[in-house]
Amino acid sequence: MDQNLNIRNVPQESIVANSNKKTGFMWSVIVVEILNIIFGACMYVIGNSIANSFGHAAFDGFVGIVVELYLVSLVLGLVYTIKLSKVKADIVKWTHIVFGFNVVIACMAMVSQLLAHQVVFGWIIGLVVLVLFWWLFCVHLTKAIAEGRIKLQ
Repeated sequence: MDQNLNIRNVPQESIVANSNKKTGFMWSVIVVEILNIIFGACMYVIGNSIANSFGHAAFDGFVGIVVELYLVSLVLGLVYTIKLSKVKADIVKWTHIVFGFNVVIACMAMVSQLLAHQVVFGWIIGLVVLVLFWWLFCVHLTKAIAEGRIKLQ
């Protein structure tokens, strides 16, 4: 007799009961997104106070762009955290939106560092880790959805 656990060998009640639970990977992403929201709000407040200190002319320049990007990141992180905690049906799409936005921000930071003749090695490592984490989380989500471990609302 084959003792391998298969979806056909598991009673249907246990599948339904366990399908609303979030995986450990999802909880780790929720915690990271909450930290992103907290630090993003702090950076928004700091950037906004710098822009107000130098007047509205500074807000039109580089500082204003950075402050606006922190605000966009803050809003995206908040929406993504809500969708991830409630396991909405469009969670994979929002994963691509949020992680894609973060990759664009990292690429913009690398370009600005290169234009300022500064070292970008740290940004390259961060970008590789971000893309790897993005890919792993999307693979995890699609596999968990296909196996029925995550029930979408």
